[in-house]
Amino acid sequence: MLQFDVPFAPEESYADFLRENATRIYSLYFSLYSPKALDARARFETRKAEELAALLSRVPGVKKFALLNSRFNHPGWYFDVQACAGVVEALQALLDSNCLDGVVFGDFYQLQALSDAAPELCSQLEAVPSVNFSPDSLEKIRVLISEIGMTQFKAPQKIVLDRALNRNMTKLKKVSAQIREKYPEMLIELLANEGCLYQCPFKPAHDALIAFCNMDLHPDNTHSINKKLGCMRHLNEHLHHIFSSPLIRPEDADRYEQTADVIKLCGRNKGDAAFPAMVLGAYLSKTYEGNLLELTDSMEWLGERVHIPNQDLPGHFWQTLAYCNKDCGSCNYCKDLYKAYAVEKEFSIPKFRASQN
Repeated sequence: MLQFDVPFAPEESYADFLRENATRIYSLYFSLYSPKALDARARFETRKAEELAALLSRVPGVKKFALLNSRFNHPGWYFDVQACAGVVEALQALLDSNCLDGVVFGDFYQLQALSDAAPELCSQLEAVPSVNFSPDSLEKIRVLISEIGMTQFKAPQKIVLDRALNRNMTKLKKVSAQIREKYPEMLIELLANEGCLYQCPFKPAHDALIAFCNMDLHPDNTHSINKKLGCMRHLNEHLHHIFSSPLIRPEDADRYEQTADVIKLCGRNKGDAAFPAMVLGAYLSKTYEGNLLELTDSMEWLGERVHIPNQDLPGHFWQTLAYCNKDCGSCNYCKDLYKAYAVEKEFSIPKFRASQN
């Protein structure tokens, strides 16, 4: 049975919800909420490691991974003893509280710097490559694991495959079989509900802009840039491309049981735990009766404009898209699907109500 890799939001009620479903959860991943430990989302708040540990300890029996998955760090960080020590201190506090099994990283320079600074600590932690390394072949995975072996970190016990493989079952089956042969103890993980463009060409720059903002080198305007120039503009102008996103619906997750062991759910930056709790509930129950866009991490904003009745999508939806040749210029499947099932909402301006005072 598939397990889940779930975002952790620092709220007691959410921690208790996760504990109640712990038998289906393989791991939790979470920000360190520190200006010295960047991850791949815009930073909105800071928290002490002890506060995080108190909440994480409410969910025993599942693995826990701190996010260090920024696309890159400030060049001065790698040799800044004080900055490095701040990350080491947070990781050590979580480890001492039995609330840390490893890190998810996106910057090999940082991984090596931490390994040099705190070899004893790092020798107790797995280093899991971020999905943003786009591991989509055995060759890439072999290089990633080999390079981790050059540090003091432990080899990862799971690998998160490139999101695009969700929609290329022929290649996914091949890569999955190769991994199981080469690394029989390695768990294979797939990212389910990010909901971005297929092979999104904006993502490298987007991740870099987030890193710039988190380093306080520029105000956070990534949403505005995406809306005016990037994937948000693309989707607004080509609404049928919603269906070419490599998302995995709750109804289709079990179709990946032969090629994966863990399904990763995302949505940790929504402000509170309501979104990740709703998403996990849908995937646990294997169904969602509502707008498909509401399950996605990066297309939910379109839900105000378009309703995609998830429960009404046809039986050939997954089979067609998981095995299509991705030559969208010669195929109208997604356009036809959009015309048949999407309901565009009317835009309305709330009526002005005069004050009665």
